[in-house]
Amino acid sequence: MISVIVPVYNCEENLERCVQSILKQSETHIEVILVNDGSTDRSPEICDKYAKEDSRVRVIHQKNSGVSKARNAGIQAAEGEYIQFVDSDDYLEKDMCERMKKIMEEQQSDLVISGFHHHYVGRDIIKCTKESQTSPVEMKTLGSLFLELYEQGFLNMPWNKLYKKEKIVEQFSENLSLGEDLLFNLSYLKQLKGKEKISFISLPLYHYIQERGKVTLSSQRREDKLQIARQICQATEEFYHQNLNQMGKEEIIYSRMISEFLCDLAECVYDKTMCCQTFRQIASQYTNDSYIQKINHNITNLPPDLKILNFFFKKNRIKSLWYLCRLRKWMLNILKRGKL
Repeated sequence: MISVIVPVYNCEENLERCVQSILKQSETHIEVILVNDGSTDRSPEICDKYAKEDSRVRVIHQKNSGVSKARNAGIQAAEGEYIQFVDSDDYLEKDMCERMKKIMEEQQSDLVISGFHHHYVGRDIIKCTKESQTSPVEMKTLGSLFLELYEQGFLNMPWNKLYKKEKIVEQFSENLSLGEDLLFNLSYLKQLKGKEKISFISLPLYHYIQERGKVTLSSQRREDKLQIARQICQATEEFYHQNLNQMGKEEIIYSRMISEFLCDLAECVYDKTMCCQTFRQIASQYTNDSYIQKINHNITNLPPDLKILNFFFKKNRIKSLWYLCRLRKWMLNILKRGKL
């Protein structure tokens, strides 16, 4: 059985679409664990309604403690052999659970990774791994493929994966609000040894909804963001060296961190309360950090728009960076209108 864990917090607008997409799965041997994390809207009532209507649904109500604690509560309550995570804003293709379970059992794998739809700024960006569903990869040969998956963003989230509950030794860190998903996945991968396998489904089975403006860097920016990002980068590098016995391509790990900071800065201009002075304060904190300066020395493998931003970022030309981010926003809006 698959235990599908859904953290729920103030998501009344999208919650029913999410839950319906799970309950209508072609794989019926599932349980749905809705963890209400202290919602103040109608989400708790919606959760309880589904629990009354369908015996496969269970609800856990807890005070607001964050998504990691909600997921951990779901793991502890799960009765299934397999664990799948779904975010409450998102939804599934109708055969996602069936396909994931079938691949895991047929190929005797310990982890299955699927492709997904990334819905963002009016666009549907389809992201799939290059690996075929006919070719599972043994941990002992994961090697450089790990960096490809990391660079493409397939290891940073839990919701496009099917896990074995017995392999979950370390749960989500409840002390972090950044990067805890990646650390969870690295911890899970550490449990896989030798001939244990990872399987891939090169189809977009999950719909990830990213709405701009819900959380901005200025409105919910942690002062320890740099420290946490450094911790995550170093943990990834350590896994690459110690668990995979690989060396020489650390730039891919570093570029991922730099990309995230550049994207954060680019998102600042979508915050209507953001002024140039505040932007300069935030950007200067990043550009003056010694660790960022160290790892950003020779990075070249960035998308074209971020490569341009990084040129000015490295030179600490913050005012130019501000105007470039605004120009980027303007161009993306034109592209969005052109596709409507």
